Amino acid sequence: MKLLNGLNDCVFKNCDISLDKNLIDRSDVLLFHHSEMLNETPTRNENQIWIFMTLESPVHIYGPHSEQQWDNAFNWTWSYRQDSEIFTPYAKLSKRIVPKEKNYRKIFQQKSKDVAWLVSNCYTHSERSEYVRKMQKYINVDTFGDCGEPCEVLGDDCVKDISNTYKFYLSFENSICEDYITEKAFKLYKGDYDIVPVIRGAPNIKDILPK
Repeated sequence: MKLLNGLNDCVFKNCDISLDKNLIDRSDVLLFHHSEMLNETPTRNENQIWIFMTLESPVHIYGPHSEQQWDNAFNWTWSYRQDSEIFTPYAKLSKRIVPKEKNYRKIFQQKSKDVAWLVSNCYTHSERSEYVRKMQKYINVDTFGDCGEPCEVLGDDCVKDISNTYKFYLSFENSICEDYITEKAFKLYKGDYDIVPVIRGAPNIKDILPK
């Protein structure tokens, strides 16, 4: 039996996780990730729970799972959606116990540029590039990453550099779907950057992020 680590902190001590396909018939739960599903469904044990797992939005999920043989196959879902049986958001925010004391008015006045957008995927279902092009008719928006100017530094350091100069940062999702809020929005809170996020994404985003 090939077991995986990850249950050391679980309060239940009679659980195992395995990738061994020979154990399918003996398993209480089968977990199906959308990217690894096959054209044929395995033989089902009537006592099993089948779980469909993905953190992608519906417009970016392709493959055999959309075929008829998978219709009504799953008992539970495991995703970023709040109505999933297993809810796994990209991140969670909590209110600071002690608020930070900063002179945000002074910080804002010291910035010399308007809006920055860091993006790697230029053509998306949400048509965010077209949205930004329309914005640029009315305000200066500088684009960085694969779809614009290269950053002098990589990853979060690029966002940090941007936050030192720019007033606003565009966090635009590649899909406009219920509950779909990714690291594009959360990383600004995690990094504690002094920049105002402009977020375009889930229709119910006001229910999830701070007002």
